[in-house]
Amino acid sequence: MLKSYLTHHAYTLLHDVDQKNKSKALLRACFLLLCFIAGTWELSITKFEVPPLIELGKDADLSCQYELADDDDESSVVVKWFWTPALSPSYDKILIYQRISGRAPMTFRRRIFGPIDIKENDTISLMSIHPLSSGVYECAVSSYKEDARKNETLTVISGGTGPVIKLNEIIEDSTETKKKNELLKIECSAEDVAPPPNLGVSINGHNVKTVTFIEDVNHDALYKATANVIVSGDHILNGDNEVKCEMSFFQTNDTVLPWVAITKFVVI
Repeated sequence: MLKSYLTHHAYTLLHDVDQKNKSKALLRACFLLLCFIAGTWELSITKFEVPPLIELGKDADLSCQYELADDDDESSVVVKWFWTPALSPSYDKILIYQRISGRAPMTFRRRIFGPIDIKENDTISLMSIHPLSSGVYECAVSSYKEDARKNETLTVISGGTGPVIKLNEIIEDSTETKKKNELLKIECSAEDVAPPPNLGVSINGHNVKTVTFIEDVNHDALYKATANVIVSGDHILNGDNEVKCEMSFFQTNDTVLPWVAITKFVVI
C-alpha cells in the first residue's frame, strides 16, 4: 500500500514540472520517498548502557530505553533483562527482570546475585556486584508486532591480594663442571583475583618466560594465580638486583592498568 502511494506521488511530481526540470523533480521525489521511509518508525532501543568493566563490590547500573513504532501500542510492550554467565553458551540465558505493560516490574534473583534495585525507565542496578555476575547482559523489548534486542559483556574485576613475590636461593651440584651452581627461584602469586589474570616476571629489566597457573579453589570466580621461574646466575648482578611481577587481565584490552609488585635484593 505504501509502495503504490509513493509511486503515484512521485509520478505526480514528475508530471507537474517542465521537461527541462525533470532532474530536479526526480531528486525531489527521492527526497519525499526517504521522508516517508524515515517516518515509518520501527521499535528501537534508543539508550542501552552496560558497564564493560566494574570493580568487585560496586553497583552496576544497566539502562535500556526504547521508542515504539508510530502504529504500535504501549499497552503491548514487554521489557526483559537477561543474563548469560561468563563462559556459558549464548542460549543459556537467565531472566533477571521483566516488566509487562500495566503490571509492576519484577526481578528474579539468583543465588549469585546480591539485591537487584529497580530504577526508572527499566533501569536496574546490580548491587554489590560479584565476579560470578560477569557475563553478557541483554535487554529485550517486544510488542505485538516486533521486538528489539541489545547486549553487552560485563566483567567484574578484583585485584585481590595483588601480586606477591617470594625469592628462594637454590644451590645445586653440577656434574659437568663439578662446581656448585647458584640459582634463584622466583615465585609470583596473587589470590582472590578476577577475571583470570596473567603474571609476567622480569629481573633487572629482562623479561623471563613464565607460565601462569590458575585455580578456582572455592568455585567462586575468585582465582589464585601462580607463576614460578628459576633463573641462573647469569641473570643476577653483583650488587643491587630488582625483580618485578606484573599482573594484567586478558579480557580488558589494556583498559585497566596492571598491578605491579617489585622486590629488590643485594648480592655481595
